[in-house]
Formats: sequence, structure tokens, C-alpha cells
Amino acid sequence: MKKQNLVAKHSRNKSGAGPHKSDKDYNRNNKGYQKCGNDLVQIRQDIDKLYRQQAITKNAAIWLQLQKEIDELRAEEAEYDNG
Repeated sequence: MKKQNLVAKHSRNKSGAGPHKSDKDYNRNNKGYQKCGNDLVQIRQDIDKLYRQQAITKNAAIWLQLQKEIDELRAEEAEYDNG
């Protein structure tokens, strides 16, 4: 007697079972998710760059301007993390 696969018992009757018409029909890569991830990486790199610039600046006005930019990027980063 052949052993039955209980997990895939009824999978042939489900939508998406069998061969797909094209690669486009069955593509697990979510382009929006990848774009969001790339944007988040870019934001974090920009924040690190601003922190490095802030560490070497001698001018208080420039330091405050850099801090304002960092705060704006942190807020944008929080939107990605929460959304």
C-alpha cells in the first residue's frame, strides 16, 4: 500500500496547483518589498554619513543643520519600520 502524503492530500484541487503559464504568474519576488528595503538601507547609510559629518564639524550652526537632517531621516525611517 502506498503511503499518503497528508499535507498534500488535496493540493491538486487548489488554485495554483500544477504548472504555471509563465514566470510572471509565479514570481515570489515582491518588487515593492525589495524597493522598500533598498530605500531603508539608503536612509540608514545617509544617517551614518550625516553622523560622521557631524562628528568632524566645528561650526555649531552646521552641526544643528546636520542634526535636523538626521531627525528628518529618522522620522522617515520610522515610517518604513511601522508601515
